[in-house]
Amino acid sequence: MTKYSILFLSLGLLLGTSCEKLVETESPYLDQDAYFQNEAEVLASLNEGYRILAFGEVMGGNTWLASELMADNIDGANLSGDFKAYHTHNTGIFIGFTRGIWQQNFAAVAEINRLLAGKANANLPQALDDEVTGSALFVRAFVHFEMVRLFAQPYGYTSDNSHLGIPYRDAWSVDPQPRLTVDEVYTKIIDDLNTAIALLPSQSSISAAHANRWSAKALLAQVYFQMNDYSNAHSLAQEIIDMGPYALVDSIGDRFDEMMTTEDILVQPDGGGFNSGANWQGHYRNDNGTPTIRMSESVYAEATANTLDLRGQQWFTESGNNIFLNKANGSNDLFHPVLHLTEVLLIKAESAAILGLTAEAESDVNQIIVRAGMTPVSGLSSSDLINLIRMQRRLEMVGEGNRLHDLKRIAVFENANLSINGAPWDCPGMVVQFPDDELNGNPGMSANEEGGC
Repeated sequence: MTKYSILFLSLGLLLGTSCEKLVETESPYLDQDAYFQNEAEVLASLNEGYRILAFGEVMGGNTWLASELMADNIDGANLSGDFKAYHTHNTGIFIGFTRGIWQQNFAAVAEINRLLAGKANANLPQALDDEVTGSALFVRAFVHFEMVRLFAQPYGYTSDNSHLGIPYRDAWSVDPQPRLTVDEVYTKIIDDLNTAIALLPSQSSISAAHANRWSAKALLAQVYFQMNDYSNAHSLAQEIIDMGPYALVDSIGDRFDEMMTTEDILVQPDGGGFNSGANWQGHYRNDNGTPTIRMSESVYAEATANTLDLRGQQWFTESGNNIFLNKANGSNDLFHPVLHLTEVLLIKAESAAILGLTAEAESDVNQIIVRAGMTPVSGLSSSDLINLIRMQRRLEMVGEGNRLHDLKRIAVFENANLSINGAPWDCPGMVVQFPDDELNGNPGMSANEEGGC
């Protein structure tokens, strides 16, 4: 059996093929020692994993949009179909939008696990082997972090995080995988990222669109931040800011330049001959027709509360009863940053404020405020400073898939009564339901509870 038939076999499982058929015809013949014969084959597999990440269902926009639809940045008045189901927290097993997100994210993981299982035979130079391993582990951690936040209640929902998360696919196998606890999933994510940090160089020798050591640290800072582990999140963010080769761009518009900017830690990978940012652009873009997604009055009110705020002036357009987001306007080849210094700085600022480092937090957030055209703040109370930083985080990253996860993080940490679009933050429907093909192809996989919102 060829390495390609093995790949398609694994993808068949991930996309919902019956387990009985797979076990009967294929699984006894897996030969992991002969997948890759040389460096070129190994790099082609790694590039394929990143190429899948660039698909519209993954970094191309849909994974971000799923969380945005469930939070309070988007106006639900004109939504229908799958988007309406997400916005009203009523996802079921037959949602096509969910199928695409689940399938393509785990297709990337399948390719990465195949690579890790079969690269030894290629006898790579040690430095390259380390980088390939670290880069692959980054992809695996990235996907599982995105998926556990969508398909499970957040870290901290139970005191010991024993509530069910997702399967963690960390081996090349066609066997169905059970759901792990959220604690187990986060432990594996952190382990993968710490290993990646130890192996990755500070600059990728393979591709500028692949992860480097700073990318892994930035993602790990996000993970700790989501866990309300503000000490570790702060330390990593501080290290990236102090020692990393990144600097904030001067203008808010430059964050979405067509090329990598000085603050981009990881941009959406090259889609391999197609516009990999089309989904993100298409959902929001309003300079080339009327988009599907319109923004909520609440986020627009925050953006325009200060008349000096350039984000309110440049990133939003009010037209009749509609509010459009302008961040995605422009060239069809627009890149969008996946990891960037703006978020790292805001992670550091909020973590510092929560840890009582108020002067540091003010200095950090003032960099964002001044760039947005406003006057720096000083002497704020701790609670006012934290609220200000959170507002800046909402405005800077509107449309980038953070809002739902931020609201849940805050609810777990300090506000158990928080509601999202009128629904309790911890109601069953606030978690995405697994798609039917995954549940059918993985008989030991329990579905999420639905409704209750």
